[in-house]
Order: sequence, then C-alpha cells, then structure tokens
Amino acid sequence: MKRFFKAAGITAGIIIVLIIAAAIIVPLLVDINDYKDRIVSVVEKQTGRRLKIEGDIGLSVFPQLGVTLDTVELGNASGFEAPVFASVRQLQIRVRVLPLLSKRLEADVVTVRGLSLNLERNRDGRTNWDDLINPKPEETHEKAEKTPIPAGALVLGGLEVREASATWTDRLTGQRLAVKDLSVQTSAVTLVDPVEVKIGFDVDTGDMGFSGRVDADTRVDFDLNRNVFKIAGLKLAAALKGKTVFGEHTKIKADGAGAFDAGAGRIDLDRFKLEAGGLSLPPYTADVTLETAGISDLAAQTFSFPDLKVGLRMTAEKGRIDAALAGRVLGELKAQKITLSDLTLSLPEFNSNGTRIQLSAPQKSSAVIDLAAATLSIDGVKLTGTISGDAIPGGSMPVALGLRAKGDFNRQFITVDPMQLEALGMKTAGSLSVTKFQTTPEIKGDFSVPRFDPRELLSRMVKNLPDMADAKALSSAELSIAFTAAADRLEVNRLAVGIDDSRLTGSASVNDFTAPGVRFDLALDRLNLDRYLPPKQAGGRAAVASASAPAAGAAAAGGIPLETLRKLSLGGNVRIADFTASGIKMTNVFAGIHAKDGILRTEPFRAALFEGTYTGAVELDVRGKEARTRFDEKLSGVRLDRMLKALDVETGTVDVGGSSTLSLKGTVVTDAALEVIRVEQLAADGLLGNKLAFGLDGSGALLNLNEQTLTADVLKMNLDDMKIGVKTMVTGLFTQPSHKTDIHIPAFNLRQVLAKIGRKIPETADPKAMTAFEATAWVNGSDAAISVESLKVRLDETRLEGRLDIQSQPAQSYRFDIRVDDLDMDRYLPPKKKGSTPAAATPGAATAALPVDMLGDVDLDGKLTVGKLKVANIRLQDIQTQAKGKDGLFTLNPLKASLYGGNYHGNISLDARGKLPLLAVDEKLDKVQVGPLLKDFQGQAMLTGLTSSGIKLTATGADVDTMLRTVNGKVTFLFTDGSIEKVDIIGKVCRVLSAVSAGSLKKEDLAAGILQMITQQAKGGEKESTGGTGFSEMGGSMTFTNGVGTNQDLILYSPLLRVEGGGKLDLPSRHLDYQTTVALVKSCEGKGGKGIRDLANYPIPVTVSGPLGSLDVKPDLTAGILKLLSPEQPKEPAAAPQPTPSTQAPSAQPQQPPDLKKQAEEAVKGVLQKGLQDFFKKQ
Repeated sequence: MKRFFKAAGITAGIIIVLIIAAAIIVPLLVDINDYKDRIVSVVEKQTGRRLKIEGDIGLSVFPQLGVTLDTVELGNASGFEAPVFASVRQLQIRVRVLPLLSKRLEADVVTVRGLSLNLERNRDGRTNWDDLINPKPEETHEKAEKTPIPAGALVLGGLEVREASATWTDRLTGQRLAVKDLSVQTSAVTLVDPVEVKIGFDVDTGDMGFSGRVDADTRVDFDLNRNVFKIAGLKLAAALKGKTVFGEHTKIKADGAGAFDAGAGRIDLDRFKLEAGGLSLPPYTADVTLETAGISDLAAQTFSFPDLKVGLRMTAEKGRIDAALAGRVLGELKAQKITLSDLTLSLPEFNSNGTRIQLSAPQKSSAVIDLAAATLSIDGVKLTGTISGDAIPGGSMPVALGLRAKGDFNRQFITVDPMQLEALGMKTAGSLSVTKFQTTPEIKGDFSVPRFDPRELLSRMVKNLPDMADAKALSSAELSIAFTAAADRLEVNRLAVGIDDSRLTGSASVNDFTAPGVRFDLALDRLNLDRYLPPKQAGGRAAVASASAPAAGAAAAGGIPLETLRKLSLGGNVRIADFTASGIKMTNVFAGIHAKDGILRTEPFRAALFEGTYTGAVELDVRGKEARTRFDEKLSGVRLDRMLKALDVETGTVDVGGSSTLSLKGTVVTDAALEVIRVEQLAADGLLGNKLAFGLDGSGALLNLNEQTLTADVLKMNLDDMKIGVKTMVTGLFTQPSHKTDIHIPAFNLRQVLAKIGRKIPETADPKAMTAFEATAWVNGSDAAISVESLKVRLDETRLEGRLDIQSQPAQSYRFDIRVDDLDMDRYLPPKKKGSTPAAATPGAATAALPVDMLGDVDLDGKLTVGKLKVANIRLQDIQTQAKGKDGLFTLNPLKASLYGGNYHGNISLDARGKLPLLAVDEKLDKVQVGPLLKDFQGQAMLTGLTSSGIKLTATGADVDTMLRTVNGKVTFLFTDGSIEKVDIIGKVCRVLSAVSAGSLKKEDLAAGILQMITQQAKGGEKESTGGTGFSEMGGSMTFTNGVGTNQDLILYSPLLRVEGGGKLDLPSRHLDYQTTVALVKSCEGKGGKGIRDLANYPIPVTVSGPLGSLDVKPDLTAGILKLLSPEQPKEPAAAPQPTPSTQAPSAQPQQPPDLKKQAEEAVKGVLQKGLQDFFKKQ
C-alpha cells in the first residue's frame, strides 16, 4: 500500500511538472496568432461573413486556460449598407485547467469591452442576422441522445459587458434606434443556483421622438436538464423624455415573473405589471398601468392572456380623465389571428372645466385581428353614461354610443357602420370610412339626425334660454350631411338642414388648406329671423345693422390674417327666396361671393323689398400692406316710410312717403393690425319720399383703435336747404368715451325745410315767421355728462346765446345760463280769431303743467334772461329768473319782469318730496298801468288805472284738476285812480233826472221819469254812452280753502258811485257766484242833472254768477225801485201838495203800482245790465 501511494505521488508529481512545463513551454513554442487566418477562414466558411482580427490573440495555459482578443470585427450580410455587423474592442475568456480533467468547465468572468452591434432590416423585410439563425439547407444535424448535465459540470464566474452599443435601422419604415452605454453584469452561473442579471443602457429613438435611460435587474433560475428557465423578481425602471408621447419627465416601472419551458415550448407569464407616469398628451399628463398573466405555447404557436387590464389617468390644470379596459386576449400565430373577447371599457371620470363625463359598457364587445389578411373587426361596442356639471341644466344628462367597425390594413380601409349616438334628445345615425390611412388618408361620412326639438336641446345646454318673439320657434330641426375629407380638401357633397319651416340645401368644398379654395352653392327657401329674436319691447326693436356697413367690413378685414385672405380662393352663391329680419322683408335675395388673388368681392348682391330693389357690391382688397374696403350700394324705388315703420323707427312728422332713392359709396382703409381705420371716402345722397334731398359726406374720418380715438375734421350732412357741418374728436372709445364737437348750421329757411319733410307747419300770425334759422355750438360730451358751450342760435330776428351743462352720472343735473335778446312770441302763435280773447297765463299756472314725476331725480340750477318779450301783445322787459331744483324741490326764485310802468315779482316752488307734489305761488304786480296793458292785450282799455295785486296760494296734486281742488291761500287786488270805460252808470241815472223838473219832485214822479227814459232806451231812442265810470279805488281780497275762494270785501269808490259785495269762486267747477250792491253817494250836479238827494244811498242789488267763460249779470231793479218808493224811506219836509198830471185822478189808475214794478224790472234791467256786466266781466 505504501508502495502504491508512493507511486501515485510520483505520478502526480510528474503530471504537475508536465502541466507546469506545458504552461511554460507551450506559450513559448506555440504562437496561436499563426492560426488567425485559419480561424478567419473557418468563420467565413461557417457564416459566409468576413472576420477581421486586428490585434494579437493572447493565450495563457496555467493555472487558467485563457484567450484574449483585441479589436475583432464581423462583416455584415450582403445586401446591407453598413460594412460591419458586430465588433468587439476586447474579449477575454479564461477557463481553469484542472477541472477539465474531471470533465467540468470552470471559467472566470467572461469580459466583453466595446461591443458594437449594427442591426438592420432592408426594404424587402430581410434582417442582417437571418443567415446566422437559419442554418443552410444542406446542413443537417443528427439528434444525439440527450445526456443529463451533472450538477457542477459548468461553473461560470459571470458575464460582464461594458461600453457596449447597438443600432437598429429599419429601411422599410424609416425608423432608427440607438442604444449606447450598454452594460450587462451577472452573478456566477452554476446551472444550480439562480443567476442575478443587471442590464442598463441609454436609448435614443431618433424620429420616434423619445430618449432616456433604462435599467433592469432580475433573477434567472436554470434547469438545463428539464430545459426550464425561470425569471423571478424582474424589475425595470426607465426615465424617458421626448417631443411626442413622452414628456420631459416620463417614468416607467415594470415588474413580473415567468418561466420558459424550452422542452415543452411553453412560456408561462405568472404576472406582469407596467406603470408609466408623466406621459405627455397636451394639455394632459397621463399615467398608464397594465396588468396581465398568460400562457404562450410555442409548439402550437398560440398565446392567451385571460385577464388583461389596462388603466389610464390623465390630469390637467382644469380636468381629469380616468379610463379602464379589461378583456381576454387569444393569439393563434399559425392562423395569424388575435381575438379579443369579453372587452369592457369604462370611463369612470372625465372632468374638464367643471363638466364630468362617466361612461361604462353595459355589454361586452369583441375584436378580431387577422394578421395574415391584415384585417380588424370590432363588434358590439356600446357605451352608456352621463354628462354632468354646473353648465348642464338639471345637473346631468344621459348619453349612449354604439358602433361596429371593420378594417383592412392591406387595402388601407376602415369602416364604422353603423355608428349611433344618442344625447340631448338627439339620435345621430350614420357611417364613417377611412381609406389610404397610411399614405393619403381620406375620410367619408354620411350622417343624419332625424327631427328633434332644438328648444329642448338648448334648454338642456343653456340655463336661461332667452325668450323669442315666436313661442313656437325652434320647435323642430333635422340634419343630413354627406362629406369627404382628406389632408388637403373637404367636400360637403350633400347638406340639408331644416329648422322649423326653413330648409337649407346645397353643397360646399374646400381645397388646399394652405391656400384655401372654397366653393359653395347654398339655397334657403325662407327664413324669418324675427321669430328667433327677443319679444318686441316697448319702444320698438333694435334695427339690424347693414351687413355691408363699412366699419364692419373694415373690422372683418383686420380680424382675418391678410396672408390667409391673399391665398383664399372663394366662389359661390347664396339664394334666399324669402327673408325677414327686424321687420324688413326681402324676396329673391341673391349674393355672389368671390375671392381670388387677394380681392374678396360680394357681387352681385340684390334683393327686392318694399316695392323697390336693393343692389350692392362690396370689395375687400388685401393685395397691399393695408386692407381696402370699397362699397357701392343703392336703394331704388323703396317705400322708405314702410321700411322705417317695419323697423319701428319713429319719423315723427317727417313725411318720407312715396318711393325713395338712396345711394351709398365709400372706401375704408385699415392696417393689417386693425389699429387704424381711415375713411377715404364716404358719400351718401338720395331723394327721400321723392321730394326731400338728402346728402352725407364723412370722408376723412380716422379711427385709431390702438389709441381709441375717432377724428372727423369735416363731416357734412344736408337735408334739403339745411346744411350741418361737424368737426369732432372722440377719445376713450372702449373705456370712457368722450368727445369734443364743433357744430355749425348756416342760415336756412326753416319753414321750407319743415314743409318738405312733411311736418305740418302751424299757422302763425306772421306768415314770414320761421323763415330764417342758424346755430353754432361747441359740445363736449361723455357717457356721464354733456356740455354745450358758445351756444348761438338765431330764429328770424331773435338771438339766443348761452351755455348748457347736463350730467347723467352719478345723478342727473342740469346747469344753464341762457340769454335771449328780443322775442316776439305773437309772430309764432296762431292768428287771432275775431271775437276771441287770448287766454291769460301766469308763471304759476304754467308750472302746474310740469312733469312732476321727474323732478325727484333732477338737480337743476340755471338762469334765464330775456331782454324783451311780447306775448299775447303784452310787452315785458328785463325778464330774469333763477331756476333751481334738487331732491324733489323745484323753485323759480327770483322771477321778475318790468311791464307797463310797473314790475312783476314772483317766487314759485314745486315740492315733489312727499307723496303728492306741493305747488306754492307768491306773485306780485306793483304799480302796473292797467289801461295800456288791456289795450295791448284786448285792443281796448275797458279798465284804466294803477294796479297792485298779489297772489299767495298753495296746491297739492299731480295734475291741474287735483291741484284746483286743493288750492289754499289768499289773493288781493287794488286799482286806483281809474275808470270803467264806456260804462257811465252815473251819467245814465243823472240824465233821467234832467228830463224832468226835479225841484220838489216826489219819488213817485221820479220813478215815472225813470220808466219813461228806460222805455225810450229800450226802443233805441238813446245813444250809447261814450263816457266812463271813474273811481278812485277798487279792490278786495279772496281767501281760498280747498279750491273755493271767498270774497267779502269787494268795494269800488267813485265820487258818485259805490259798489260793495262779496261772493265765491269755485275753481274746480270754474264757477262764480257774487252778490253786489250799486248805489249813488252824491248828487248829479256836473253829470247833466240836478241835485236830487232822494236818490242818494238807495242801493240796487246786482247778482253776478255762472261759468267763468260766460258770466250772467243780473241787477235786481225791482227791489231797488220798490225800495226807492217805499214809504219807510226818509223824506224831507214836503210843501203843500200841488196838482200835477202825475198825481191827479188817482182813481183812474188803480193798477199803477203793479205796472210800475213790472216795467221797472224789465226795462231798467236792459239799461244797466250792459254796463255792469261789462264791468264785472273785466274783473
């Protein structure tokens, strides 16, 4: 035994020595580089590719057998552009020698430095590694009986790849992908223990639009005997960024586990989860999750994922979207078919700007992808849900979507038929197809919406649907459209829209969106826009602006990029058989719209309206740096009166009846930025109502939108003989508009212009009145106030000057200072009719007609001065008044004037602060000559003398009648040193006495004489007196209570006559009731009669009563004469009775006293009535 161990030791020593010797001798005696050419030849023979080894091959034998290669290149396959398929800067493999003796392979870490792979696919779909993985047909390998690999037969220290890179170039699709800084590191590989693997690299997809870093690690468990490889703990992390789906900071994570059974050809994916966050889908940022597990049978070439789940969350500043997809996936690679079944799609959250959409699939759908035929079919898709939010009336509304789709990718054809959408009470049905989607996509659609209630639709979309003039408007609508769309064109082959009883039909197309060419032909049978406007309000509806208004045209030009308009090619027609807007009814409307080479023109544009026609042409020229709009429009034979009436435009008394002709021409220029709009020409002229010439010239106006100013140095308008010139500048157009305007109206014949505009000219006392008018003024105005300065007006010979300030904010206020030189109002009043008497008026009476309901908001402070005023032939001078009003209290104080040697003073107030306005009047006349005043006023002075009177009254009410019932206060009057002209009461009585001998005349004889004189005058035997009844004083006062005035102190004094009395004046009923007495107080000496004391102090009662317009004066002569004959009257001592004719034979006249009474009552009444009646009427 000892010998055996000794021999074995010697043998082992020899072997060790030989190995050591071989390790020393072999590298010295054998140069492996001598075999480089043979190695290259073998590789080229086996692969058909050229191998290039630039560096030396390093060889080591003991203790490890190792090979080191530097700079090795493997050539590319033929037919590819790149010369090199793969290259390695350094490759090192070292194997332990002694384990080889035991049939075990133990290697150190395999190190690869600078690996570079160039992977390609050419245009025919062949890759540059196909020849390496597919053996040549003549090469066959007999299957050897599989021998199990014993445990520990292979031990590899690991694999380390550094500084590697790879590129993928797809000539078929044009894609290019580059992987750089690729590193692979593994733990030791023993075929028994799991292997830890770490991989990391940088990726750049080029035109695919993203790049970033990817790192992954996992654990691989090898079972080579069973050919099973298990992957556990897969962890992947990527940080990507890009211009498309991947944003600036996209993070991707994945983890999973699975197994590959190479013997059975089966892959089991136990679990796999993918999370991608920060994907960019502007304006949203998206997060995606995917979870699945499944089986792949490589032998049967099938795979199945029974539970695929995909989740999506998209967030934005004002919204969020959550979506989920779940289903089963079955793949049949032999049949090249993928079937997706039990698909469910849900949209639990779609929130954008306060609107929320929630959708789910009430039924499961399916899809089939045929890879061989390159087809796709989707069936059974149906989604239902709700749309909710504050903007949705009622908070929410239901929606439903259903479709079936097919696709053929070889033929590049996808159809969605049918496609149905239900929402807001509408059901949309139709089909959609997409062709040539990989080259030149084209979309065709055909949709129809059956009749629905658009009012119900709008009521759901709009919380407060505005009222319309026609309650039945928007009760029915329908739509049908067929279209074709491509990248460079859109064609609407069929368009039919019905709204209520209106129907629009036609076609349209747009070619070349970069330089659009638009063509259209539209026809509308009828349209009444008034049905859809708000109900007509008090004061009429607003007029519709002309579609071709120059300002609107210029704005439109500036609002559209000029370069786009220059490229626009447009041509089409619009026809409307019957069109109504704002009461304007037009028929046979036709508009031709054309655009080419930078000129957009609407011509012809014509319509029939109001027994006439409209023709027009509007042109927009954008060829230059500025947009230029020209327009030429004309109304011919149009009944302008009917047109304005339809627009609810009040013409007042202006008569524009009959046919009218009006033309409008102009040119408006605007810059490209729409900052400056210049009116080069604006001229309008015509004949209104076939009689009134009209003209307007607004050339030169300049609108600067940037500075918000409007300037018009010369704005002219003429209406027949009246010409108006205006120079104005407006600032702050869109913020706080204000203007400064100079207005000049040269002299013209006002009467002639009024006649031509159809205004009824009032008949004036002077037929030459209102024949000359002119005015100038400087006006400053804003939204809150207007100021009229340097106001000068001339009407005939009257001149007015002054200023006026009106402020509307924060409250209405008026300030004025008006001066009038000489105004003869009588020239402008109607001619005086024979027998008529002008109605007298005082400032207080005029005040009662003021609009008191407006005074509460009036802040008034003004002064009015009139040098001379003539009204009702009464002449006043130096009229001055100060008008003030605030918080409902309106005053005229002082109010004064000079007239007929005396003065007028007044203080008038109207207090509207209470429930009812209160009028207070305090007026005085001082030392006014009544005679000249009455002579001017009535043509004759029935009363003369000086008067001083006063009125101090108050009244409450909103109208004159109410005020008359509430008049309270006192009126006083006093006349001195005057006379009642042509009423000689005293003279008449005294001349009776001169006809008889009155020395010792008895009363009975006097009465008989009076009767004789009365009888003669009644028969016309006495001439009317030309004298008067003089008085030294006549006066009185009247106290008013609730509209009824009471007078108890009426008195008239003269040397021979005395009148006393009293009565009532009822203002509400305009009724007077007076009782007076008239008596002689002295003898008739000096009056054509003798002294008769018996008549003194015998009063005659006189009653004055009736309506103020027709008073009835009734003297009670019976009572007067009987009183005179009464025996109770005092008598002077009588002389002895003497027989006279009047006292003899009393028995012959037994009925004398009754006859005397009757004759006195009937005859004397006629004598005195005229004088007394005239007297009292004048009072």
